[in-house]
This record gives sequence, C-alpha cells and structure tokens, in this order.
Amino acid sequence: MKHYTYIRQEPITLGWSHDLKFKATTKDAVHFIRISSIKQLNEEQVRFSVMKQLFELGCPIQKPLCFEVKDESIIQTFQWIEGDSCEDTINQYDEKTQYQLGVQAGKILKVIHSIPSKSNEDMAFKLKIKAEKKIAAYINSGIQLKHETLFLKWVEEGLSHLGTLHSTFQHGDYHVGNMLIKDKDLLVIDFNRSSEGDPWQEFDRIPFSVRHSPSFSKGQIVGYFDGQPPKAFYQRLKLYCAINTLSSIPWAINYSMKDVKIMQSIAEDIASWYQDDEWVPTWMK
Repeated sequence: MKHYTYIRQEPITLGWSHDLKFKATTKDAVHFIRISSIKQLNEEQVRFSVMKQLFELGCPIQKPLCFEVKDESIIQTFQWIEGDSCEDTINQYDEKTQYQLGVQAGKILKVIHSIPSKSNEDMAFKLKIKAEKKIAAYINSGIQLKHETLFLKWVEEGLSHLGTLHSTFQHGDYHVGNMLIKDKDLLVIDFNRSSEGDPWQEFDRIPFSVRHSPSFSKGQIVGYFDGQPPKAFYQRLKLYCAINTLSSIPWAINYSMKDVKIMQSIAEDIASWYQDDEWVPTWMK
C-alpha cells in the first residue's frame, strides 16, 4: 500500500455526505481524500473497484489511487481534478454549448452503465418494494405536495407497466451538481451514492439539471440514446421522477425546512413539464 506525505490538507465541507473529505497536497501532486466508516467496507470496496474500471475505460473521473482500512475507517485517495462547477457556470455558455455539454454527459453515463450489475435480484420487484416504502415515508412526513395526487398516479401507472428491468452499476446522483467543466469538457465526480439497478432510473435526478439548463438536459438524453429515446423511456422517466419527488420530502426534513422548500419547488417544476397527460416533457420538444 502506497503512503503519501502531505504538506497541506484542506477540509471540504460541500455536499450532503457525512464522510470526511480533504484536498491534500504532496510535493508533486494534489489528491482528494475521502474517509468513511468501516461499516460501509463492502460497498466502498465495490465502488472503488468499479471506479478503477471506469477510469481505465476513459471515463473522465478522478483516478482512484489508494484504498486502505485504518483505525475503523476507510481511507480512499483519488487524483484531484480541477474544473468549474457545472451547476454554477453552465449558464455562462450559449445554448448550443450547453446542449453539447449535455451530450457529453449522456455519453459518459452510457459508459458508466456498461458495468454490469453483480446482483441477480428481480429489479422490478425490488423497485416496487422500495417505492412502497418511500411513499409510506412521504405520507408519514406530514408534509403534502401540491401535486401529490398526480405523482401518486404516475407511480401507480408506471409500476403497473414495468416488465423486466435490466440492471447495471449506477452513479446514483447524476446531475449538474456532481459535474465539472474544464475547457468545455465535462468531468464527473462524487460516486458516493452509487448503486445497482435499472440504468434509466439514473435520470431521476435530471430535474436538478433542468432547473439550471433545459438544453443541457435535452442533450444528456440525446447523447445517452444517440438520438431520440423510445416511448418506454419517457414512461419510466415519469415514474422515477415521481418516486424521487415524493421521497425527497422526508429526506429533506432531516436537513432543514429550507431544503424542504427547495424540493417542493422542484416538484412544481416537474408537474409543469407535462400537458394533457403527455409523455414527453416540454423541455424535450
């Protein structure tokens, strides 16, 4: 196991994770260090291994350097990558460039989904169980969304037409907030919520990107499918956005009422995407 000598370590406080994160500088390089609980050992080992595969496939992510367990903690070291926050700077570009960056995001996501799932679970059944639990948590939260009936309808309709689901590795939180831009090239960060499941479920975070750039979001879908997606994708997009919207309320309560209001606002956005029960969101037309 290689050990590094750091001359400076700066804590990173951005993001929702409870892990400790640092920007650490050696004499010759800059690293990103993530320290997490040993309770997450198995999933962190899998995540680190997959990230190595993705880096070798040419995915523009942080290069994994070192994985070690020390004093009941997992210490992961990655190469530091520089870039401007996509979330903060995407609107500094013209619409065409925003779209092209979105196409890059879609193509990168396709590579991420090239890593097969290690699970033999029935993903459709698993999704239905998860959806039931998330809806129950939403109802028990005591906060009601304005378009609650609409979202519940989308969940019911979507789950009834699932069929057999393909399963792959998932980034888990794929949106502009976890991307960087460097010289008009896109870089992807923060795999901390990675999991396995239907690759199309990955688009449940696209509402966060639509808020910043509909052009980027449209490009992401076109880039992923190398053209227009099938109707089945749009049907499932409605389902996944509805599940995620309902579950975002009990999730946000754990942080602050400010975050609850943000999630309520995003729910309003999603409801406005569709007219007369159409499948294709307005920003894709």
